[in-house]
Amino acid sequence: MTGQRGLMVDLDYDRLTAELDGIRRAAGVPGIAVEVSIGDRHLSICTGTTAVDNGETLTRESKFTTLCLIKFLVSLLALDLAHKKVIELDDPLQRHIPEVACSSKGHAIKLSYLLSLSAGYKGLHIDDVSEWLAWGERECIEYFNRTPMLFRPGTVVNEDHLGHALLGCAIERTTGKSVGTLLRENLFEPLGITTSTVHRDVEAGIAVAGYQFNNQRALTEFRQTAHVGPAISSSLSRMTMSVSDLAAILRSINGGSSGQFSFKEIGAALDKEVVAVPGTVGARQDPAWTPKAFSTGCAHFGNGMKGYLAVGAGQSWAVLTNISRSISIVVAMNVGSPVVRNHVVRLICSHIDQTDPPRLGEEFGPEAYGMDFPTFTSPFGAEDLNGTYAGNQAGAVSVTASPGLIVVRNDRFSLTILEVQRKRMAIDTKTPIPIAFFAEPSSGAPGLMLGLSAYRKVA
Repeated sequence: MTGQRGLMVDLDYDRLTAELDGIRRAAGVPGIAVEVSIGDRHLSICTGTTAVDNGETLTRESKFTTLCLIKFLVSLLALDLAHKKVIELDDPLQRHIPEVACSSKGHAIKLSYLLSLSAGYKGLHIDDVSEWLAWGERECIEYFNRTPMLFRPGTVVNEDHLGHALLGCAIERTTGKSVGTLLRENLFEPLGITTSTVHRDVEAGIAVAGYQFNNQRALTEFRQTAHVGPAISSSLSRMTMSVSDLAAILRSINGGSSGQFSFKEIGAALDKEVVAVPGTVGARQDPAWTPKAFSTGCAHFGNGMKGYLAVGAGQSWAVLTNISRSISIVVAMNVGSPVVRNHVVRLICSHIDQTDPPRLGEEFGPEAYGMDFPTFTSPFGAEDLNGTYAGNQAGAVSVTASPGLIVVRNDRFSLTILEVQRKRMAIDTKTPIPIAFFAEPSSGAPGLMLGLSAYRKVA
């Protein structure tokens, strides 16, 4: 177990360290790394190892794969370029990628809509990653030109993996440099950050935390992954970073650091162009850490924190900041569990705010599947919800509704919502997806949120 007390006097270092280690052991997480800053006071705590089947101690410099966390970094780059007048956030996409002018989408969709995950088209779903992971610029543009619109741009949050790929293409077309080069020159090198990739690290004998858990063998192992295409790498990356790297970036945003990267202006921009997310309920979901809205570049949560949460490839990230309070939190774990990650974040926030901590175990184990939730509410009657809903690339979703009972299913899952009578949502334990129905802003037709994926009723 490693740590640095630094100048952090607001938090009880020994108590927080013990509690984090308790969570790690109770949840079966190989390692948890945490960096917290309040003003110029910093705390670092690492507990456990880089993998369950080795003895290498996890440290603040241990590498994790960024995965879709790269979207947050590309958004920061776009905001910096906008401040420098290299791009304008109100620019239509076709100004930077002329090939998309063949459809009305190229003019209607602004760069800011890509940053706020609200471009409105039928995008790429993570469940279909094997189909698009290797895509380059040509494939992304071709898909964009043929995919239909679901919502009016700028009105509905719908997380997908095409938007930031297109944003990266626009940046590269305009600047003449790759996104990776721009991040290195303008963000990483000035802050002393050295990045790598999973494969380069592994070949060099460097352990990368964030391995795929193998239930049969009860150990973690490196999962060989397909090649990530040059365009998709702005949306889903194999680049590796440490918690200390991300903490340095958040501290610079909070402090408005001067230099060639416009951190002060970026901090202000993160509060703009907010697109609300419909309220959701769902098993094993922490309402405090379900995004309430998105701005140009990050999610807004109900407790005043802004940032990005990511999970996948056997690891979980939380990169959060509260600029007004000059607070930043970075959490990385080598297990793909949003439940455990959110529990860690809640614990840290309870220390900062001096409130009662979450009870250890209240989110782990069988009891996690029997939680009570607020009454499920919908702006429609049951008969209005029946039908087929289209969303991102994954197959259509069907809804069968009757008074008191709603069943949502596709070829991957089936969710059953029991309404007012039991005041809870009964859900398949293999698919703990937050869910909500909403009125589509332009037409008033029913819309469906499954997590952060938006679906529109089409039949």
